[in-house]
Amino acid sequence: VMAPFVRISPYVPEVLTIIADYYTHFIDSEGPLDNVLLRAHSDRGRGDATAVVEAGQARPPTAELKLPYPNPFNSAVTIDYTINESGTVILEVFDLAGQRLEKLDDAWREAGSYRAQWKSVNAASGVFLIRLRAGDFVENRKALFMK
Repeated sequence: VMAPFVRISPYVPEVLTIIADYYTHFIDSEGPLDNVLLRAHSDRGRGDATAVVEAGQARPPTAELKLPYPNPFNSAVTIDYTINESGTVILEVFDLAGQRLEKLDDAWREAGSYRAQWKSVNAASGVFLIRLRAGDFVENRKALFMK
């Protein structure tokens, strides 16, 4: 028997776009929930989207790109990342025009935590994107370089 669902938030944006899978763990006062009802509703008459996620269906992300530090930085930035499954890892730095400036890692890695450092030797001040790819996982972080 399924317990009644609890509304987490009455706020629903007018437009809902799902761009990635997310792992979410809900805990209420009695512990983790066995079932979670996900419902999106539009007041503009576009209909409802509803899904019930059973416990154990969702899986955690296969990797995590931590926030680079220091941020902003003036000579080098440190990048920590974790991969939960062994596989090929690619860690790159891009400018905002999408040009790759440096590939910091491109190798098979065992599951674990890793650290890389980017030294902005010839870069102009500005915002840079750090991208981690590990299997199907892709995540970007911004780093601000100030001379």
